[in-house]
Amino acid sequence: MAHLLALLLAAAAWEAAARAGWVAMLLFPPPTIILAWLVESLRNGEMAESLMASGQRLVLGFGLGAGLGTLAGLAMGLAPRLHRALDPVIAALHPMPKVALLPLFLVLFGFSEKARMVPVALVAFFPAAIAGAVAVRAIDPLLWNVARNYGAPPLMVLRRLVLPGAWPVLRAGLRLSLNAAIVVLISVEMLSGNDGLGAAVWQSWQTMRVEQLYGTLLVLAMLGLVFNRCLGR
Repeated sequence: MAHLLALLLAAAAWEAAARAGWVAMLLFPPPTIILAWLVESLRNGEMAESLMASGQRLVLGFGLGAGLGTLAGLAMGLAPRLHRALDPVIAALHPMPKVALLPLFLVLFGFSEKARMVPVALVAFFPAAIAGAVAVRAIDPLLWNVARNYGAPPLMVLRRLVLPGAWPVLRAGLRLSLNAAIVVLISVEMLSGNDGLGAAVWQSWQTMRVEQLYGTLLVLAMLGLVFNRCLGR
C-alpha cells in the first residue's frame, strides 16, 4: 500500500510540474497524456500486438534457454566430472554480450524469429545453469548420506531431495535469467524487429512520440513484474 501511495504522489508531482511548465512537456509529458495514449493503444490493438509478439518471444526464448540451463546445471551438480568439463566453457561464454552475436545470427537465420529468439535463449541459459550446479552442490551432505543409507532409488532422490533442496537457489538463478532475457529481447527487437515492445520503443524515439515511449516502458516494467511474480518472491 505504501509503495502504491508513493507512486501516486510521484505521478501527481510530475503532472503538476509538467502542467505548470517547470519541466519540458516535450521530454516529460504529463502522466495523464501517457495514460491516455496507453488506453488508446490498448483499444485499437496496437499495444496488444506488440505485447503479444514480445511475450511470445520471451516465453519461448526464456523457456528454452532456462529449461536447458536448469537441466545442464543439475547434471553438473550431480556429476563432478561433467562439472569439471563444462565449468570452464560456461565461465568463458557467460560474460560474452549476447546482443553482440546478433549479426552472426542474422547471417545464419536472416531476419527471422530464430535470429531474435536465439540470443534470448542463450542469455537465459547461463544463469540457470550456474544456479543449478551451485544449488545441487550446496545441498547438505548429511541429506545425501541419509538417502544413500536408506537405499533411495535415483528417481526418488531427484524428486524428494535434489529438486526441493535446489529450488531456492535455482529460483534466484531463474529470476536472473528472466531479467537478462527481457533486456536482450528488447535490445534485439530494437535492432532487428518490426514488431514487439522493443521495436515500439525504437519507433517512438525516431518519431519523437515521447508519450508512446513512456507508455511502452511502463508496459515493459509491468511485464517484468508479472513474470518475476510467477517465479515467486
